[in-house]
Amino acid sequence: MIYRDGLRVLPYGREDNDFFEIESKRSKNAGRYFWNHRQMFGRIALTRRSNPNLRDKAGREGFIDNVAAKTFRAVVENILEQSARRYFGSASDIRTPRLEEIRESNRAGRAKEEAKKLRERERKLFQAELDAAEALLPGLREEVAQASETLAIQDDADIAKAAERLSDWRERLAEAELRPQPSGTARLNKRYQAARSSAKSIALSIAEFDNVFRDRIEEFEAADPAAVLERQTEAAVSAVRKQVQAFQSDIEAMQREQYGGVRELALMRLGEFRRETAAIAANLQTGNFDLAKSVEAVRLLRDRWTVENRRLFGTYLSALGAVKDEIDLETLASVQSEELREAASELDRLTALAQLGIAVEIAAHDLADFDEMATSGIAALPESIRNSEAVRDIRLGIEGLTDQLRFLSPLRLSGDKVQRWIEGREIEDFVRRFFAPTLARAGIDFSATPAFEVVQLYERPARVFPVFLNLVNNAIYWVSTAPRSTRRILLDVAGDELLVSDSGPGVEEEDREHIFNLFFTRKKRSGRGVGLYLARANLAAGGHSLRYVGEDDEPPLEGATFYLGFNNIRMAEEIGGDG
Repeated sequence: MIYRDGLRVLPYGREDNDFFEIESKRSKNAGRYFWNHRQMFGRIALTRRSNPNLRDKAGREGFIDNVAAKTFRAVVENILEQSARRYFGSASDIRTPRLEEIRESNRAGRAKEEAKKLRERERKLFQAELDAAEALLPGLREEVAQASETLAIQDDADIAKAAERLSDWRERLAEAELRPQPSGTARLNKRYQAARSSAKSIALSIAEFDNVFRDRIEEFEAADPAAVLERQTEAAVSAVRKQVQAFQSDIEAMQREQYGGVRELALMRLGEFRRETAAIAANLQTGNFDLAKSVEAVRLLRDRWTVENRRLFGTYLSALGAVKDEIDLETLASVQSEELREAASELDRLTALAQLGIAVEIAAHDLADFDEMATSGIAALPESIRNSEAVRDIRLGIEGLTDQLRFLSPLRLSGDKVQRWIEGREIEDFVRRFFAPTLARAGIDFSATPAFEVVQLYERPARVFPVFLNLVNNAIYWVSTAPRSTRRILLDVAGDELLVSDSGPGVEEEDREHIFNLFFTRKKRSGRGVGLYLARANLAAGGHSLRYVGEDDEPPLEGATFYLGFNNIRMAEEIGGDG
């Protein structure tokens, strides 16, 4: 902003005013002409007495364009250019040692900005595709339903019509296909699930129509089969030609646009480079630079421009190379971006869980100390008070808390880390005692087969017991939704794996790939989505495995069954052989 005698001179300093050509020069070379309106502010103070030739225009909007105004502008421009060259711009000797660090930071910044733009583009495309699907699917569903009710093959033309109708439906259903839901669109989750469910239902209806259509064709005797096939072929060729031509037109239009943009960029870069080399030559002629400094300046200029050109034009070459090699950059970037976000989210969740575990460890340690204090305090009371009903209730509560702490001690992170042989009956007994009140209250038959009872596995109790507690706890919840007379949980052996099986409703097919994800749950109450994730992670840390029942397995019960694989395990026959 410019002030004269304390009063601001307009329009200088406004965003749309470039009196000192700051933005104009920066557009030519942002590295050399460092300053820009958005990242700078300043004040120029003038007086009428010291600058009598700087005169206002008639409307008091700026200076009259005379020699004084031109000189004033040239002085300020020179100050900005020299300060940029010496201290801030890419040609600054002071800045040279940090140039690589700055370039790396700029690359990282550009990568973040590009990732942000990609995420925003994904969200917009997802929203547009969802809107289009919601507009298309209801009508398509109704059309398929009506056609299915009235399907009849009475002459050759009906075959061609039905075949054309099938192709049209599949094309429209493909247009309604949705990409995976990107992050930041949780508010659209219900609509997304509804659209997917609707599309799946329509696909099944189309498949049923296709099956009926094939049966009708086999029953029908066409008058001229060759003519029927010819009509269908012509319709197919016409549809494919129309689609290919549309794609070709769009691609050629984009190619022309990009070709023009690259041509303009190349001309601009060459022109600016010539101007900068001419400036170095002018400095040599005027004596500002000697030959050695001029040669060094040209070398540095060439190196810098080579790097910048590689970045600018390399983007186009990389994209065109990917197209040539048939690499889908958008899908690749989207998947990698999604994986990175998911990994970062999981790291945050694991950190939160670790903090919770540490808090529980501290609380358990403090509770043990408080237990000793309370017990010794009660023992120090006079016998008459110690034997009172109130104190007996207090003692009973403390003893119950103490028993729970002792019972859970094998599960603590700071507990025993020594591996030992653990028998199946020890696991069964531990789980049974832990859930005894719950099992009795829910009327659940909890048992283990003889093969499970004698099995032995070599591992830390703190790694094994929590896994079985998690699996049985889940089984209790789901078994409790079944009729009381059918509630059963079984510990068994299958091959070289242990299993936990129940008679509950099992896991839905669409949920099976997600049940081990952190915070995924279908429980209507008390669900956190942590148990199965931690169970698998805990076993994986010891080189073991946990999986849900597969198609080739034969589980003992019809509900959910989880299979546990241990590295060092001895089955009944091995134990008998050792004996």
